[in-house]
Amino acid sequence: MAWVPSDTWNVGFTFVDNNGNMAGVGVYYSAEEGLGFSNIEAVRTAAESLASDLQAISNASLVKMTISRSVINDAPQAAAPESEVERKLVMSLSTAKHPNVSRVEVPSPVFTIEIPGTDMVHRDEPLVAALINELTAGLLLPGNGPVTYYGADIIKVEDPIYVAHRRRKPSK
Repeated sequence: MAWVPSDTWNVGFTFVDNNGNMAGVGVYYSAEEGLGFSNIEAVRTAAESLASDLQAISNASLVKMTISRSVINDAPQAAAPESEVERKLVMSLSTAKHPNVSRVEVPSPVFTIEIPGTDMVHRDEPLVAALINELTAGLLLPGNGPVTYYGADIIKVEDPIYVAHRRRKPSK
């Protein structure tokens, strides 16, 4: 398994209207070697030109441009027979000042992390504890993990941690 760059750049543009409503439009630029845009600076130049054309044709305000390039698993493992993406491990994330500012939903969690007879998950279960550590501390130390959309560090995963299913309520 290797994580390899995709052959496209994704560029999204976000507009806001006079009522604060947002809408977007997106395009792709080729990243194939020799055929397209080999670096983000080239994509940004093209996207800024397109942004000007988009703003000229819209009376909403163009407020954000997002440029990204995915990496893909070139040899993913086969999904387990019991996998079910409708089941999700749900974890609410908090900053030092604000509880529950975000949440992570992991599709098709392994059944072994659930407390038997419930949909609840204990934070000390080794697989769950490793994920909590990664979400709250990052690879090296606090400040190197995920942040909220306004830049504050995620420092805590709130209780309860549970498994939800799209078609039923959790049993506790």
